[in-house]
Amino acid sequence: MKETIPSSVIMVDKENNIINWNKKTEEMIGLDPETATGKNLFDLGLMKKERILEGIRQFEKDKKPVAVKSISIKNKKGDVRLTNVSHVPMHNQNGEFLGAIMTLDDISDTEGIQAELKRKQEELEKLDSKFKDVNTKLKIANTGKILVDGQIQKANEEKQREIEHIGSLLEKKQRELESISSSITSKTDELESITKKLEEDKSALQTVENELARRRAELENPPLTEEELGKTVKEKIKIFDEIDKSLGIDEQESLKTKKISGESDIEGD
Repeated sequence: MKETIPSSVIMVDKENNIINWNKKTEEMIGLDPETATGKNLFDLGLMKKERILEGIRQFEKDKKPVAVKSISIKNKKGDVRLTNVSHVPMHNQNGEFLGAIMTLDDISDTEGIQAELKRKQEELEKLDSKFKDVNTKLKIANTGKILVDGQIQKANEEKQREIEHIGSLLEKKQRELESISSSITSKTDELESITKKLEEDKSALQTVENELARRRAELENPPLTEEELGKTVKEKIKIFDEIDKSLGIDEQESLKTKKISGESDIEGD
């Protein structure tokens, strides 16, 4: 498997001694297969790269994978290649640390390296220009420090006065808001009182309307004829007779009472 991997693979034990590698490692960093076994990782030329060295030191500290991007190295033929270097721990099934695996991935050709170097040169020139600009500004700042301090103090005082003024305005608005809230509460109470009075008036109006309807119905109904009136009297006498029987009143006295009552009803009608 290690020979099919297109990257350089170096395996080391807990003491960073090389225990295994692949052919790609021999090509990329010029590892000598005759003397490689048991050689310490820190004796390799690539470990002179400060960024790689810092990454390995970090790995030694916390035993967690580290990765270093864009590292230029020379291969066995002397060509400069741009690589990404990673270093990951190896553990057994019990979680015991056994060693580590370093891989180097070739990520560019010679033209890519030159482009990267050119980009780095441009960045360096920009940094140099920025450094000169900052240095000039620092000199100017030191020369006018007293003036700047005075302006800052004045600005702070103005800001403080402005803050106090805003605070005063906020307090005034708060008082106005409380007054408006009190007025709203008062108006709400008045509205509830008016609503209650309207409900009462509505009830009284409904009573009047009912009475008017009743009287209108009475006016619209025609008076009873003599025949209807007599029939009504007979029905009342029959009802009275039933009442008398239930009360046990004498028939003659009952007839007398019914007659008088019937006559009285007729006169009243």
